Amino acid sequence: MIKKITPRTLVIYLLVVVAVLFTRFYNLDHTARFTQDESTDLVRMKQYWEERKITLVGPISTDNTKVFSSLTYYMVMPFAAAANFDPIGPVYGTAFWGVLTAVLLILIVHKQYPNYVLPATLLAITWYPLVEMSRWAWNPHFVVFWSALGVLAYLYRAKLFGWGEFLSALCFGMLIHHHYIAVLATAPFIGLLILKHLREKKVRTAALVLVGYVLPILPFIVFDLRHPPGLFITKYLLGETPHVETSLSIGLLFSHFWRNYTVFIESIAVGWVFQLLIGVLFPALVWFDLRSKSFKRMLWISPVLVTLLGAVILNEFQARYIYPAVLFLFIWLLLERKDVLGRFISKSIFGLLLFASLLSIIPQLVVTKVPPDIYSLTAVSKLIAHTIQENTLSNSNVAALAGPDPAPLAEKYRDLIRMYGGDLREASEYSVSENLFVATTNTAEAVALDKSFAMQAFETAELKESFEIPNSEWKVYWYAY
Repeated sequence: MIKKITPRTLVIYLLVVVAVLFTRFYNLDHTARFTQDESTDLVRMKQYWEERKITLVGPISTDNTKVFSSLTYYMVMPFAAAANFDPIGPVYGTAFWGVLTAVLLILIVHKQYPNYVLPATLLAITWYPLVEMSRWAWNPHFVVFWSALGVLAYLYRAKLFGWGEFLSALCFGMLIHHHYIAVLATAPFIGLLILKHLREKKVRTAALVLVGYVLPILPFIVFDLRHPPGLFITKYLLGETPHVETSLSIGLLFSHFWRNYTVFIESIAVGWVFQLLIGVLFPALVWFDLRSKSFKRMLWISPVLVTLLGAVILNEFQARYIYPAVLFLFIWLLLERKDVLGRFISKSIFGLLLFASLLSIIPQLVVTKVPPDIYSLTAVSKLIAHTIQENTLSNSNVAALAGPDPAPLAEKYRDLIRMYGGDLREASEYSVSENLFVATTNTAEAVALDKSFAMQAFETAELKESFEIPNSEWKVYWYAY
């Protein structure tokens, strides 16, 4: 029998939905990150859209060493097309999937952990990594959606007619389409499930879990076999990744583990006090759970532990490497614990995460972390493209100097200007360019004093025109010979 929804309950549901939408969509054009990774992705998506091209090749790392699946592109391409491939389009798509992720997480909590509905719902709305991933259109950030879908399928496996764990494993396999590091978080969960079913002599269920996990990876294998030497799995199987340490020692492994652990704590909470307290409490709770020999607890925490331990062989560890495991961490903290101390520690960590998130949510919604903001970047790029077209300029170039933009060669502007029809030379061709457009927040005098290669090539050029960007501190200077 369906429980009747009262007006009070309906109001609460609506408030939760509004809160999720607000934390994912508010002020995106002034706070969402847009770097060279996102600009090249946008150019490639536009190409695939115009050519009606279906391919497995998606984002490519800046150093050209890793090729990822195109799944990310197809998840946000409708939003990019609706925005006429302006930079904000994919971000709206990311926010959309971020809203669905939060709703899935709230649904999990509401049905499986009713005693934690209020704090868990608040954390689902405001938790730093979930908000971060929902407001930045970058392929590693879509792992959280598939994690939530996989967790939901697993928790509701009894109601899915024997296919729950297969669907769950299928979703966890999809994480690898967004980032290969996700195998460290998903493989231990899948492995423990398979071992459990084999011990219980449930061979069919174990096989379904294995097949579900492997199916999303098969396209990589098929692609590599058809296109030797391959772009995806074979590069890793042959050891062709520059991020693995070539020489390991006990001291280096311990140093890397501490590095990984620090990044992990910083990725799930903001503020050194919260990070310090969580950093101390987390290993204590792991210790209690290890001593309890609880399969359920180890099932949910193993993705975090294996990620931290497995990544010690890498020469770098970034926040995105822990993101595939954050949903498992969330569920692990909600598990019922009979021991008083373990219950106290888990609730304390959860409370600290919640307070840290409530304090960090406003900066996430108002601060531009990587300038320029998308609004200014788009306006600058369109202005330059229009000026080049209107004046039929040839041999033009662009730079971002004497301002807060960390990329002076202006790669992201270059991608957008070309998308908007402006003809530009490469960043290595400043010396043979006749026009230079400089994006900055500074004065023309400050730009003229810049010692970059771009300005050295135009030190005797005429400042032909200055442009102000409406409702922005950004401006454009046009130098010409």
